[in-house]
Amino acid sequence: MSVSERFPGYRTKRTKPGSNYISADLPTDNLDHQSQSLATLPGATPGPSARQTSLWASDAGHNDFGEFKVYDVARPYVPNALNLYASINDPNDPETPTESFTYDEDQNLIEDGSFEYTYDAENRLVEVVPAEDDPNNLTADDKKLVFTYDYLNRRVRKVVYAWDPNEGESGDWSSTAELDLRFIYHERLLLLELDGLDSNAKVRKHVWGPGTDGRLGGLNSLLGIRDIDSSTNYVCFNNGTGSVAQLLDRSDGSVDAAYVYDTRGDTVRNTGPYAADNPLRYQAMYFDAEFDFAGTDCDGLYCSADADMYLPD
Repeated sequence: MSVSERFPGYRTKRTKPGSNYISADLPTDNLDHQSQSLATLPGATPGPSARQTSLWASDAGHNDFGEFKVYDVARPYVPNALNLYASINDPNDPETPTESFTYDEDQNLIEDGSFEYTYDAENRLVEVVPAEDDPNNLTADDKKLVFTYDYLNRRVRKVVYAWDPNEGESGDWSSTAELDLRFIYHERLLLLELDGLDSNAKVRKHVWGPGTDGRLGGLNSLLGIRDIDSSTNYVCFNNGTGSVAQLLDRSDGSVDAAYVYDTRGDTVRNTGPYAADNPLRYQAMYFDAEFDFAGTDCDGLYCSADADMYLPD
């Protein structure tokens, strides 16, 4: 069986016809479709538990097979007149939205039920906060992210603030950042991450080379990462999509980070002691793990070198 998409990452509906399978149910249109192969694990036992563990997927970049993230029920996606997601509706009541999406006049997503997004005059994402009307529902685990860009539209700063329930009368965002990263580039290539809370001390160095297309910074051009705090040099191995597949500790050859992605770039599996700390992942884009989309498979947001934000859901 297969899961079809209008284009990578754009699904309008997924249905579950049997106890051990999931398939796509999409309206036909004049757009190209792409497929994602699914198969059951050998020896899988039909039933509710098998639905959660027996589907595996491979992407167009020939990533290693990994467990596919399975929804319990179908999720009808409803597009608007501009072919943007307008809502995700209740599978038991297709006319009732369970999650709605709001856009500004430039078609920037400004609210999705999980977060509220603010953009500058150049349509660059500059602030993200949880979509919560009642501040009493916010906790110290909730974060506000603030981004700064340079004249070449490169993201040069990322600041994270935690919610402080003791700030003001009913709580507010802390005036003291818990994370302040500065980014140094060569053209579009991220070279250095600096800690703004520690006199711009170096956090990580990134080494790039010619990609498989012959260009500096081209496909598969991330060669290595040096973690300053641990004084560890990592050799980078990429897959066919230019995404980081493994990081090997150069001193002993151990695999300290390994990743498997689905067709949308969401992480299917990550293992190793450095897997969570490494920020360059899918197509070597920067991964912001502070985005945690409750109730979905998406656990982060990617920022490309051109300051494009990509949500793999």
